[in-house]
Amino acid sequence: MGSITSVPGQRLTATARGIASLLYLDDNNPAILKLTLDVTQLSAIDAAFKATAAYFIDSCYIDVVAILTESVTEHEMHDEFEVNFFGTVCVALKGVNLSLAAAA
Repeated sequence: MGSITSVPGQRLTATARGIASLLYLDDNNPAILKLTLDVTQLSAIDAAFKATAAYFIDSCYIDVVAILTESVTEHEMHDEFEVNFFGTVCVALKGVNLSLAAAA
């Protein structure tokens, strides 16, 4: 993901449940914002998009939203469905709303 920001004008907001999993991303690159995010919490999604808009205030538009998670056991499936389906829907809706607001 770090190569995304090697293209002029590209920005990256990287999120994870634990910020430690984002340590491979450059802390000194102003085009990268690292945030903790639990996509099962609507307030956390809202906060992440607000933080992104505040950080990249001069140019905040959404081209891609991707949610990557690890495999799970059958017993963890319900929680993963919450993350992978409802979390994705909530993040996508917030991204569309932010992009529409920026275009207005």
